[in-house]
Amino acid sequence: MSARILVLGAAGRLGHKAAETFRDAGWIVTSLMRPGGAARAPAHTTVLEIDALDHAAVGKAARGVDVVLHALNPPYTDWARLALPLAPRQKPRAPRCFSRVTSTIMVRRCRR
Repeated sequence: MSARILVLGAAGRLGHKAAETFRDAGWIVTSLMRPGGAARAPAHTTVLEIDALDHAAVGKAARGVDVVLHALNPPYTDWARLALPLAPRQKPRAPRCFSRVTSTIMVRRCRR
């Protein structure tokens, strides 16, 4: 059985490349995108168009995955308003998970 990953911000440069890399390594990839962004999704991934500020919807999307990769980045024009609400510490925590922050990416690994 393949491992499952949810990539938050899969339309961005980092998230897109990470989603492709995990997909190519045999993972089942779910790409979380801003509403209206599905056309920019990495090919052969499951696309979810969700507002990342909807923590309940993001939490629901994270159920059943092995890893959540946080690569969200607000548009520059909205940085002052959205940067902190989108920060990894604001995301709902799945039970029995551990987190590691590397640079601006957050990877959360969950035990089943």
